[in-house]
Amino acid sequence: MHETVPAMAQVLCIWDFDHSLIEDNSDIVVVDELAPDLRALMREYTKEHTHSWTVLMGLVFEKIHQRGVTIDQLAQSIRGLRVDPGVVEAMTWMHYHNVDIRIVSDANTFFIDTFLKAHGWDSWVSHIVTNPSHVAPEGCLVIEPFVPTSLPHGCPLCQPNICKGAIVEPWVREAAWARVLYVGDGRGDLCPCLRLHRPQGVALARAECSLSKLLAEREARGDPGLPIIRAWHNGHELSSLIQEFFFAKETLQV
Repeated sequence: MHETVPAMAQVLCIWDFDHSLIEDNSDIVVVDELAPDLRALMREYTKEHTHSWTVLMGLVFEKIHQRGVTIDQLAQSIRGLRVDPGVVEAMTWMHYHNVDIRIVSDANTFFIDTFLKAHGWDSWVSHIVTNPSHVAPEGCLVIEPFVPTSLPHGCPLCQPNICKGAIVEPWVREAAWARVLYVGDGRGDLCPCLRLHRPQGVALARAECSLSKLLAEREARGDPGLPIIRAWHNGHELSSLIQEFFFAKETLQV
C-alpha cells in the first residue's frame, strides 16, 4: 500500500471497488471465468455463513489453484474487469485536478493492485485499504481479513472483516478538506457515508443499489448528520457529479 497525498489537495474522493470503481463483483467475475462450477459451492456456503465472504473466497482460490489455474491466469482475468468509460473519464479528470484519490474495499490487495496497474492508475491512488493478500510459494492466492476474527471491530453496520467507517473517519479529519466525496453502492458503504458531514461531505451512491436505498430511508426519516446525497446510474453521471462538487468547493453550494 502506498500513501502519497497529492500536494495541496483540497478535495478527497474515496472509492469502493466492486460495483463502483469497476462494474461488477470482481470475485464472481473471476470465478465465472476460471471455475464457473464453483458458483454452486459459493451459493451453498453463503446460505450457511452469511458473514464469511472473505473466508469463502480464500477457500475458492485454494480450489482454483488445485485445478491448475495459475496466478498469471488469475491476474489476466482481473486485468479484464469491466470499467465504465465514464469512470475512466472521472479518474483521469480527478488526477489532473489534483484530487486525493483513495480506495477502501472488501476485495483484496492483489485484485486492486493488479487492476490499477493494468489501467495505469496505481500512482494516482494515494491510499488503498482492503483485505491483505499474498501469493504463496506454490502459487496460490491467499486472502486474510483486514480485521482478524480474534479482534472484532464491533460495528453493527459492517461485515466482521472490515469496518469502512473506522478507516474513513480519520481520513476525513486529517485535513481541512473543501470536499470529501465517497463513491459506493452496497450495504458496507453505509457506515463510511455516515462519517461524512455537510456541507463538505457528499455520498455518491449508485442508484437502485443498497447504499442508495439505505440513505434514502434515513433521509426520509429526517435522520440528523447525513451528508449530501446524490445518486448516479452510470459512469458519465458520476463523472459529472464529481466535477460539479469539485467546482462548488469554494462556495459550498449544494
